[in-house]
Amino acid sequence: MAFQQGLSGLGVATRALDVISSNVANSSTVGFKASSTVFADTFAASMGGGTSSLQVGMGGNTLAVRQAFTQGATTSTSNPLDMAIAGDGFFEIQRNNGSTAFTRNGQFDLDKNGYIVTSLGERLMGYQTVAEDGSVSLNGSTAPRPLLVPPEGIGAKATGATQVPVKIRGNLDSASIPPERAAVGTTAAVVNPFDATDPTSYNFTTSAAVYDSLGNQHMGCLFHV
Repeated sequence: MAFQQGLSGLGVATRALDVISSNVANSSTVGFKASSTVFADTFAASMGGGTSSLQVGMGGNTLAVRQAFTQGATTSTSNPLDMAIAGDGFFEIQRNNGSTAFTRNGQFDLDKNGYIVTSLGERLMGYQTVAEDGSVSLNGSTAPRPLLVPPEGIGAKATGATQVPVKIRGNLDSASIPPERAAVGTTAAVVNPFDATDPTSYNFTTSAAVYDSLGNQHMGCLFHV
């Protein structure tokens, strides 16, 4: 009896060391969740079906290995496809055998076909959307599917009034208007009418990046009078 109890204790200690070793080995594994061991006592059954105050247990046992699903630290990388989840949730991936799996590891790359994949070639699942007019709508099936980035790239869109507009927000004077910005015809009219080439005809400028139909960037200048 004592020999069996001792063996059960060694088995429990071995399992606990296995869990600790796994936690240490995966300390740098992205998305890994540490585990802890839950122990339990093993009771002995009485031959007569009753209980006795002189009866001892049969040793220890590993009841469960519990994972701690807590938020890990977020670090920055040089890969633009690396992602992290803040809070609850998982990345849904399609495994190489066609089955679905979930992971917290957000290290992704592009394969030769343009799919976003893990280091094992498993494809990231999601909802492919189109936004021609700025809105978001599902493209095709409403079920998650492997996300594809077109290898040929995305066509350029020129800055315009409908697709990629430039918007300016500002505050107007509520009561008193400074003399230099008073309207023409008032007691304090602007001396010079607005002229983009005359810095004295406006107060300040704001620059904004605009793009032509080929995707080339230009710096546009917005004047404020």
